[in-house]
Amino acid sequence: MPSEKQREASRLNGAASRGPVTPRGKAHSSRNATTHGLTARDVVLSNENPEAYQAIEDAFTAGWCPTSDLERLLVVDLAACYWRLLRAESNETALSDLQMEADAPESARIFPQLDERFRSALAAKALTDSTGALSHLDRHSTRLSRQFDRTWKLLERLRQGAHFPGNAAGNIANFQNEPSNPLKTLETEVSPCPIG
Repeated sequence: MPSEKQREASRLNGAASRGPVTPRGKAHSSRNATTHGLTARDVVLSNENPEAYQAIEDAFTAGWCPTSDLERLLVVDLAACYWRLLRAESNETALSDLQMEADAPESARIFPQLDERFRSALAAKALTDSTGALSHLDRHSTRLSRQFDRTWKLLERLRQGAHFPGNAAGNIANFQNEPSNPLKTLETEVSPCPIG
């Protein structure tokens, strides 16, 4: 139980705090709870390269040549999903590398002839058993893949002249989601932008 003196000190300290004042401080403080960034409101995290994200967004825009505000929004959503999928892959690699480094002394002691395949497998087991980090990343990757696929198909439907909302055939609620690998989907040929 805190003493009356400690409670009074806590009240005074709390009353003195006003939080961040500058726009930069407020922006930094707003990211304090960011863990993996796979559901972040801002697409590009502070430790990522905004030019690299812009290059991806530009590539999607050049590939789709959006002709309406709705198409532009969907193309930006595609780029954001793809960026977050790349982040998830990068996070998985980094987590595995960190776990292998943390396990290295113990693994070398127990298994002196351990090759890299087994080091990787032990790291994956540790990440799955102890923290569930890989399962968590997998759930987010699956969600992002589905979102990417739905957005891609919605863009294709818009290009085919479907009207939303409206007739039963064009109603978004009736839009079927058949997830596929978004990286394979990127290889789909899209008609180039007209030059000129």
